[in-house]
Amino acid sequence: MALEGSDLEREAELYRVGIDEGDAATINYTNLAHVLVELGRPEEAMEALEDADRRFPDVPDIQFGIVDAYQAMDDYENAQAVLTSVAERFSGSYDAAGVVPGWEAVQAAVRGRLGRVRSLSDAAVPVAFAANRIQDLVSIALIPAYADLYAAGDTARAVAAVEEILTRYPLVDFEPADRETLRFSDFFVRAGDPGRARALLDRWESDRVGGDPSPSFYESVRALIALEEGDVDGAILQLKRLSAPGPARCDMCAQFDLGVAQERAGHRDAAIAAYEAHVDTTGSFRLWAAHYSIPVALQRLGALLEARAREADPPTPADLEAAARYDSRFVELWADADEELQPRVRAAQARLEAILKETG
Repeated sequence: MALEGSDLEREAELYRVGIDEGDAATINYTNLAHVLVELGRPEEAMEALEDADRRFPDVPDIQFGIVDAYQAMDDYENAQAVLTSVAERFSGSYDAAGVVPGWEAVQAAVRGRLGRVRSLSDAAVPVAFAANRIQDLVSIALIPAYADLYAAGDTARAVAAVEEILTRYPLVDFEPADRETLRFSDFFVRAGDPGRARALLDRWESDRVGGDPSPSFYESVRALIALEEGDVDGAILQLKRLSAPGPARCDMCAQFDLGVAQERAGHRDAAIAAYEAHVDTTGSFRLWAAHYSIPVALQRLGALLEARAREADPPTPADLEAAARYDSRFVELWADADEELQPRVRAAQARLEAILKETG
C-alpha cells in the first residue's frame, strides 16, 4: 500500500520498474494498483491487476484489488461479479468465507441495503473470530452499526449493536495490538458520546506497540472528539491539516468530517467544498472508509447547493445544476435501498425533478 505523504508517482514508477525487471511478485502488482487508485487512475490499476491475474491466477488479493478498482469507479455491478467469482473459486477458504462478505457488506452499505449488510456481517464475524483475524472481525462487525447510525439515523440501534459486539468479544481477551479501540472510539464519538470515545482513545494510546500505526486515523478521531466537545474551530483546523498535502494527509479520513464541522460552524461554502472533495475522491479502499458517509454527503450537497442557488434572484443556474447532479447520483446510488430508506430517495427525486423542470 502507498505510504502516507509519499511521492505516489515515484512509488508507482518503482513498482513498475520492479515488475519490468523480473520481480513480478504479487505484492508489487497489488501495491502498484493501490497507488494508481490513490492517484485517481483506477483504469490503469485494473490493467496492472489483470496482467497480475494472468500470471498468478490463484491469488485472492489480486481479485480484491480488482474489486477495489471497480468500487473506486462506482462500478458496483462488476465489483460484485468479481466477489461472486472469488467466493466460488476459493470456496472453503478464509478469503471466501471471511473476506468476501466484508467487501460485499461495504458495497451493500453504500447502496442502502441495510438488511443485506447485517446478514453479511453476521455470517462473516464468527468466521473471522475462528480464524483469529481480530482486525477483520472488528471492521466487519462495525459496518452495520455505522449504517444504522448514518443511513437509518437510528443511534440507539447502532449503539446497542456495538455494545453487543463488545460483550460477545471483550477487548481484554485480545492482544493489545488487536484490540482496535481506535475504531470503537471513532464509532462512539460519531454516536454522540465523546466521553466514551476519549476513554477508548486513551486505552488505544496505552495499548500501542511498535510506535504509531495509524497517525491519520488517530488525529481524525481526536478532531471529532474536539468537535463533539464544542471546539468547532479546533476541529476544523485539525481536519484541514489532515486534508492538506503532507505526511499526515488522509483525504477519506477528513473530508466528510470537515464538511460536517464547517456546516456546524455555519460555513456553507466551505462545507460544500469539503463534501464535493469527499464524494469525488478516488482512493484505495474507498468504501471501507466511506461506505456510510458518501450517501450523506451527496444528500447534503443537493440541499446546500439548492439553498445557495435560491438566495439569488433569479436562482444561480450553476448551483442548481450542481444540486441536480448530486441529487441524481444519490437517487441512482440508493435506487434499490431498503424500504425504510426510500422516503429519502423519493424526497431527493422530487427535488431533482423540480430543479430539472425549472432549468429546462
